[in-house]
Amino acid sequence: MLGTIVSEKDDTKQWEVDIWFESTPEPWGGPKKELPKSEYVEKGGPVDTSNWRYYNMDETRATLSGLGFYDGKELNLYQRPENGKYAFQVGVGANGKNTNFGMSGWLGATGSFTLSNADINVDLTLDPNHPSNSQPVPEPMTMGLFSLSLLGLSVTSLKRKSKELV
Repeated sequence: MLGTIVSEKDDTKQWEVDIWFESTPEPWGGPKKELPKSEYVEKGGPVDTSNWRYYNMDETRATLSGLGFYDGKELNLYQRPENGKYAFQVGVGANGKNTNFGMSGWLGATGSFTLSNADINVDLTLDPNHPSNSQPVPEPMTMGLFSLSLLGLSVTSLKRKSKELV
């Protein structure tokens, strides 16, 4: 996942995101359901967690690099919880904030700052300028294409619980 986090309150506070993921089976904790129950298919909603895919963060290739106010700061990220209960989840409603195609997961960070609990909740869209996305993709995006290249995705919004970094 490549992108830039920009503070809504101070646009000089920015982080460049560079996180790689590896596919994994559904974690033993199951899907992390954060939307109202009415949004899930069991209650007549559009979100079907059986279509979600799961990914573990490659902690050797997971960083936030400071820009602007945070220039020169570097954070190395690790997946939470460390016991493997949850993985990053991807799919319709998987960001836990809306029913868009998205992603969410928990993480921590070491480096210029230390964070023991943070999260990523994003909407994902195809980057029309990326070479792997030159062909039209029907909605919802096929999971096979997503699995081939996270690099072809553009993060449209990044939100986090920890406001300390932005």
